[in-house]
Amino acid sequence: MARKKKDTKLRILELSAALFADKGKDAVGIREIAEKSGVSLNTVMYHFSSKENLHHETIKYLLANGINFGEIFRKKSENTSCDCPAEMFRGIISEIFAEGLKPKYATYINMISKVIFSRDKTQLTYLLESFQETELHFTGFFEKTGIEADEKEMSFLMGLFWTQLLYSAGARKLAELESVHDDSADYAAKATADIFLQRLGVRQASGVR
Repeated sequence: MARKKKDTKLRILELSAALFADKGKDAVGIREIAEKSGVSLNTVMYHFSSKENLHHETIKYLLANGINFGEIFRKKSENTSCDCPAEMFRGIISEIFAEGLKPKYATYINMISKVIFSRDKTQLTYLLESFQETELHFTGFFEKTGIEADEKEMSFLMGLFWTQLLYSAGARKLAELESVHDDSADYAAKATADIFLQRLGVRQASGVR
């Protein structure tokens, strides 16, 4: 019985993620989610109590199943033969962009975009709080490699990072619609990494401050 409830809740979350990411929160109703999930309206309300809470839980679900930043930082740090933090960081950013633009993360990226541009202060605040965990992976890397990064500077740089990642996802989607090759993500990843390094005062040739 517990397994069935879990499966039902997961099905609702997955369907909600697709709808919210595609249409935005305001354009999606609880009744539509219930119908497309194949459950009753009461079932949706039983699991989530309100549309606001369902949207919140959907964001939480997507972030938990989104890009594994910690794994990328760990693998790239372990598998990179050079001892140059700058080159290592470039590789990490390139890997994150490449991973983030994979089709399996389309809903994740679209949902983040929708929340950011919705101006919904409650959900935006929650999203920004969740982004702090991502920032910890960046600051952790900088601490290990001896790169100083103060809180104010990191806030600016993380905003830049997310903006560039979302922009790249949008550019890739347009390119697919037009059936043209798109390599803007490669340029965006390199530019993003270089701005981080420049603003943090890292000498990119040697990785020495």
